[in-house]
Amino acid sequence: KIFPVDETQGELRLAAWGTYLRAWDVYKNIFNALKDEYARAVDRIGEGGDESRRVDRRIAEHMIRSYGFGYIGLDDNGGLLARFYERAPDTLRAHVLWHVGYAFHEMKEKVPSAVLQRYEKLWEQRLEIAKANPSSHSREMSAFGHLFYSEKFNDEWSIAQLKGALEISKWAEPALFVVQRLAVLAPMYPNHAIQCLSHLVEGTGKEEGALISWGLPIRTIISAARRGDLESQQLAVTLVHRLGALGHTQYRDLL
Repeated sequence: KIFPVDETQGELRLAAWGTYLRAWDVYKNIFNALKDEYARAVDRIGEGGDESRRVDRRIAEHMIRSYGFGYIGLDDNGGLLARFYERAPDTLRAHVLWHVGYAFHEMKEKVPSAVLQRYEKLWEQRLEIAKANPSSHSREMSAFGHLFYSEKFNDEWSIAQLKGALEISKWAEPALFVVQRLAVLAPMYPNHAIQCLSHLVEGTGKEEGALISWGLPIRTIISAARRGDLESQQLAVTLVHRLGALGHTQYRDLL
């Protein structure tokens, strides 16, 4: 067998499985033929050393691509995707979103609407799950920034979902690119943009010096909020004072 089931041959199995995962993309016929192997690999997530962790990351990528292609479903009881999320630690769940966001950002062509809808449905479920246990989902919520930054999803949906994620994580990756995209969307969605920026400012302790590099986007978002509804205006004033307390007094002219 290419993937021996004998536990005494565990190292051989890991090497063969890792080679397959690295060398092959997800194809429906191969995926269906290897579903039992995928299931065993999912059940082993978190076990072993560095090589196992590399295999876990590649398993995560295969799982999320299989879901995006429609090979596995979100609501299959006891299905592979559900089992993956039950086993995967916060960092691995975050890797899933990085993988999707990075792939989409690099794509020049339009992503099929059915694929986007599947990922939107998955994210909305993940967000609801995170609300019930926020401390166990901080990295996963931060990683929504990669979907937001990809620019492939509907703008209104994206900024609303970013706000929901930031209410839990107070941070988003990649932070600078997320803030720059917020600045682009701020004239259309000033309230969501100023709320998202406020959460990010609260979480800047996670990246020392972030506020220095965000200067122009911060100014753009605050300016848009000052032209928005009363709540947006008040949030902008509060944020300017907060920034001043952190030593960034250059935004006082926006009051």
